[in-house]
Amino acid sequence: MSHEIERIIFTGTDITYEKRMEAELKTSLETLKKQEKLIKDSEKELGNKLREAKSELFNQLKEVEKNKNLNEKILEDSPDAIVTTNHANHIVFFNKAAELLWQLDRKDVLDQDIGILFPETLTEKDELLGSFTRPGDHKITGKRKKSIIIDKNGKEKPVLILLTKARVDNENAYMAFIQHTEK
Repeated sequence: MSHEIERIIFTGTDITYEKRMEAELKTSLETLKKQEKLIKDSEKELGNKLREAKSELFNQLKEVEKNKNLNEKILEDSPDAIVTTNHANHIVFFNKAAELLWQLDRKDVLDQDIGILFPETLTEKDELLGSFTRPGDHKITGKRKKSIIIDKNGKEKPVLILLTKARVDNENAYMAFIQHTEK
């Protein structure tokens, strides 16, 4: 009985599951690579769109700033005194003509209550000035009226005054155009 095969022993392992997992992993990796490429392409596209939007916004901001500066220069160089107040009755604009009319430096009046320009003796007699100096939104606008102001030195000056109202972001602002009638 020598050299005769009496038994064959077969040992093996079923790796079907592992091979299936390997194939699925390969497919998942390919899908992941495609998605990664799509994400990179989207990032580039969004980056370009963001740069374009920033550039457009910057150009719009420059245009708005240019218009704002132009309007401020026009108001600043107006021969009429122009005083603007915000919703809290504080002075936010005081042009050169206003400085000359009241003989006050704008630094001394900006952010101050409008009442510092008009003594109570004037606001009690003049309904338009009274409405301008009182808090709230009940101001007389759109009517030109003769009045007087008192400058820093106590000198009375006859003027024509007109109040206008502007509403921005649910807040009112008022602008007084004051023309000195005696030269």
